[in-house]
Amino acid sequence: MFCHILLVATGLLIILAAMYGMHRLSKTMDKLKGESENTTGLFICHFLLKDMDLSLALHVLIILNSLNAVVGACPGRCKCQENSVFCSNLTDFPTDMPTSTTNLYFSKCSFLSLKPEDLSNISGAIKSFLMKDSVLSQVHRGTFDSTLNITTLGFTGTRLEDFPDPLFQNLQNLLTLNLKNNKLLVLRPSWFSSLTKLKFLELSANLLTSIPMKTFHPLTALGHLSLSVNSINQLPKEAFKGLSNLKVLRLNKNSLQELPIGSLDDLGNLEELSLQDNFITHLHFNLFSKTPKLRKLFLSHNRLTSLPQGIFLNLPLLSQISLYENQLESLSPGVFGPMALQELWLYDNKLSRVEDDTFRNLTHLRLLVLSRNQINYVSTRAFRGLEKLGEVSLHTNLLTTIQAGIFEGLPSLVNISLEHNFIKSLPLGFLNGLNHLEQIDLRNNSLANLPQESLDAITIADEVLLQKNPWRCDKDILPLRNWLRRHPSKANETLVVCEIPFRLNGEVISHLADENLMPMSSTEQSVLTSTEKQSVKIMPRGELILLLALVLEFSLTQDPLCEKETDCPKENQSVFSSSTTEIPKDLRPGVTEVFFLDSHLERIPKAAFVTNPQLSKVEFLNTKTTSIEPGAFEGLAQLTQLEISNTLLTTIPVGVFKDLSSLEKIILKFNRISKLEKVNMSHPFAPNNSLNHHHHTTNHRSNNHRSYYDNFSSYNTNRSYNHHACHYTPNQRNYHNSTNHTRNYYSNNCTLGFNNNRTNNHYSNNHTNNHHSNNRTNNRYCNNRTNNHYSNNRTNNHYCNNRTDNRANNHYSNNRINNHYSNNRTNNHYTYNRTNNH
Repeated sequence: MFCHILLVATGLLIILAAMYGMHRLSKTMDKLKGESENTTGLFICHFLLKDMDLSLALHVLIILNSLNAVVGACPGRCKCQENSVFCSNLTDFPTDMPTSTTNLYFSKCSFLSLKPEDLSNISGAIKSFLMKDSVLSQVHRGTFDSTLNITTLGFTGTRLEDFPDPLFQNLQNLLTLNLKNNKLLVLRPSWFSSLTKLKFLELSANLLTSIPMKTFHPLTALGHLSLSVNSINQLPKEAFKGLSNLKVLRLNKNSLQELPIGSLDDLGNLEELSLQDNFITHLHFNLFSKTPKLRKLFLSHNRLTSLPQGIFLNLPLLSQISLYENQLESLSPGVFGPMALQELWLYDNKLSRVEDDTFRNLTHLRLLVLSRNQINYVSTRAFRGLEKLGEVSLHTNLLTTIQAGIFEGLPSLVNISLEHNFIKSLPLGFLNGLNHLEQIDLRNNSLANLPQESLDAITIADEVLLQKNPWRCDKDILPLRNWLRRHPSKANETLVVCEIPFRLNGEVISHLADENLMPMSSTEQSVLTSTEKQSVKIMPRGELILLLALVLEFSLTQDPLCEKETDCPKENQSVFSSSTTEIPKDLRPGVTEVFFLDSHLERIPKAAFVTNPQLSKVEFLNTKTTSIEPGAFEGLAQLTQLEISNTLLTTIPVGVFKDLSSLEKIILKFNRISKLEKVNMSHPFAPNNSLNHHHHTTNHRSNNHRSYYDNFSSYNTNRSYNHHACHYTPNQRNYHNSTNHTRNYYSNNCTLGFNNNRTNNHYSNNHTNNHHSNNRTNNRYCNNRTNNHYSNNRTNNHYCNNRTDNRANNHYSNNRINNHYSNNRTNNHYTYNRTNNH
């Protein structure tokens, strides 16, 4: 009975083995059918099925499959999928590689060299080889001599400094060669001499300094060449000769100073050229004359001072160009020819004027950014022809006025950015015809009041940003007060406050009562000369005596109403007014606080307070001060508060705050300070000091070094609404590497401004662009990108770019987050939080 059961079990096992063998046989047959050259396998199968009985054939197949399982075993610490092998963290090259391997990938391996014998058993089958993020430092001669079928080869993130001359000579079928992010010191023309079919060559992020003249000449099929992030300082004129099929050329982030005349002449099919982040000072006028198919051109972050006439005339397909962060001083009307350009970024240059018809040929333009220049004049017809323009940014310039017809003929205009200028008045009807205008930003200008005609003009916009102007709250402010009351949400009326007189400083204008306002503005009071006859109405003597008595009685029984410290100085305070032209050496006994109010102090000299070391508080308010000498505050060991506001200061010299060990509070607002260095503030902000408040609002600061703000890591630092508020972070230069590049630029998360919460999607191509918006979703001019234009209470990265470019600020891309122009928002301007594919 037991034997019978055993025989039955054995039979079942044989049947199962036979079924498994048939299954493997079927798979083998299917595979062999597709390999016409492999007739041996078919012959064996035919022989087994024809000339052997089924049982014996099954046993043979089982044995063969078992052997195949042993021969094709996946190497240890590797993963295998069909004919692909993925290995990581290996210390030695595996010796038991399946002979059928076609794709071989290594990652994070620690073996130092690659030898011919490593690939010998798979040399006929392998088609793709990639090694990345490993310590490999040597590839021996002959390693790829027998791998004739390789089409893709890559070494990235290794320690390779060089290759043997004939290493790639037998790889005539190679299509892709990726040598990115190694330690290559030289390029050898012999590497590429046989690669006539190569289409993709990546050499970026190495240590290359030069390109031998004939290096790329054999690569006639090449379509993509990247040499970015090296140290190449010169190009041979014929470096790219014969590359007529090249479509993408990336030379960004090198040390190039010029491109030789004719160096691009053979690139008739070029579509993308990246030259940003170099030291290029000039471009020849016909440099692009033989690249009519160019679509993307990146020239940002160079040293260009001018653009020759006609340089962009032969580029009808150009849709993206970056010229920001150069030193351009002017743009002539003949620079831009007819092209498909939709966005033009010209911020961070040195432009002073925008003349008539400068952009007339750019009829497809939707976004024009002229911010952070030195523009003091924009011609009436500067934007003529831009009928599709949806947004223009002129913020952070030197404009004092704008022409009445500047925006005429721009029916599509949605957003106008004029903040951080010196505009004193608005012309009548300057917004006529802008029926789609959503926002005009006039923050931080020099507006003291607005007449009713100007207020009628700006009413056409859905949102008007007026805060941070020096509003003078006298009777001339009445039209603005009444307008704010009628349009509380249009201008966020609680943010529009008085600047002067000092007794009303900070008061919400819309809340002012008539009795708060002076009967006559200072500008309207008559000023009489000594030759003019003065007429004074004399009060009757009885009324005068009665009035004086009442005043005397009131003064004896009441404390005066003092809204400001300077209105009614205390015993320990001294106030010096407009008659003061120099800082007094002697103060009355007991004075510890001094105020210079409307004083004509043109400078604060060295050791100005050395004879008054007891001072704990010093303020300069609305003075004519233009300079401070180093050591001006020396000797003030007890000084805890210092304010310098509403002066003509443009800079603060090194050492001016030295040895102020007790300083707790600094206020530097409403000045013209353009730059602060770490050394200006180094001593008082040392970690062991007591500074807990630093306020530098509404200055004209540009590109403060990151280390300057590092000093405030533990302090309450208010830096909202400064011109150029966010500092430049060195070493975070933008990469324009074709797809999905994160650009970290002008960042560090400064919080600037006021909030109003609306999401405004403008001009997008799959990127999030926060541009002056206020809690509403407004998809205009969109190609699938969320473009939050002009937002309040939004996170707006203003000229910053913690842009991981928060500007993750990569310019001109699809799928990018562009945080632009905002208010009390995290204001990283021109940062972009956008993934910029360049």
